[in-house]
Amino acid sequence: MMKLYDYPPSGNGYKVRLILAYLNIPYHYLPLDILADDARTPAFLAMNANGKIPIADYRLPILPCMHTPMLPEKEALTCNDSQR
Repeated sequence: MMKLYDYPPSGNGYKVRLILAYLNIPYHYLPLDILADDARTPAFLAMNANGKIPIADYRLPILPCMHTPMLPEKEALTCNDSQR
């Protein structure tokens, strides 16, 4: 599930929350207090070196199929394949 790091009064964070709600995308909300320098901690700066919010952390799990070798181009299926 996506994690959203945000400062509740932030206009930019509001835009992200609004579009996530509109698209019905579930997320875990993690409020930060930028006035208390929550966005300047080493852990936060490791995610975003400039210390800005919001951050949408949507790391996808690595699936076993992602490690399979690619097919040669002549055997690959494409969207415009005429043999369907």
